[in-house]
Amino acid sequence: MRRANTPPGGAHLLLVEDDPTLRELVVQVLREEGYRAHSAPDGASGLALLARPDAPPVGAVLLDLRLPDMDGRAFAAAYRRRPGPLAPLVVFTAASPAEAAAAAAQLGAAGVVPKPFDLDDLLAAVGRCLPAPAPPPDAAAVVPRPATGGPSAAPAARAVWEPDARRRQLTRLRAEVERVRTALGRVQTEVLALAAAEATRPLTPAEAQRVTALRRESKALRLELALFGAEFERLRAPAPLPGRRPAGGTPRRSGVPGPTGPPA
Repeated sequence: MRRANTPPGGAHLLLVEDDPTLRELVVQVLREEGYRAHSAPDGASGLALLARPDAPPVGAVLLDLRLPDMDGRAFAAAYRRRPGPLAPLVVFTAASPAEAAAAAAQLGAAGVVPKPFDLDDLLAAVGRCLPAPAPPPDAAAVVPRPATGGPSAAPAARAVWEPDARRRQLTRLRAEVERVRTALGRVQTEVLALAAAEATRPLTPAEAQRVTALRRESKALRLELALFGAEFERLRAPAPLPGRRPAGGTPRRSGVPGPTGPPA
């Protein structure tokens, strides 16, 4: 497949995904990694975006297989009819591994990213299609130069550009929240279906047991969301500067946790 030219400072990527929450999350993750990410909610919008006269060259297209207006195969066929260089397709799907692999082979895709996605899997799939985003000058300056005849500077550069631990945890947490919300949507859909059945007839013993199980699952999922919320607050809180006095509290001694409370 022909490759599009990648612009300096990070390649342009297009995500074609109909779920608005997931679309926003993936675009945010890619932008945090230095890519120039764009998105479209359906196949027609994605193709229109790519066809715009002022559209930048796209380095890769993350493609959901099931879109509101067309499937992945129809999108790929329409995309390949376009003139000019074509970017690699990366299948982005919640389908089973076997179905996803078969679809990727059929589309000639460069890779597969399963949903819910793992940050490392996403970045690895994009990285196989594109070079890493170019570092800004100030960060490049802190990469130590190897001694003459020593190992290459590439490992040091990669170490500098690995996301810090807090940001990686936040990204993984966002993906977990999306997974739980998807599961909650499934539970609520099933509960509504059973409630509609109960309005017309008594539930069977198996259906009544299923309602009980769904209520337990819903409670567990909501508890999981609450725990994620607390973890978000902890990770997003600014790290205290050394020697600074916590707002509203007393100076902390080494190894002794200070008072907790709402941020100032």
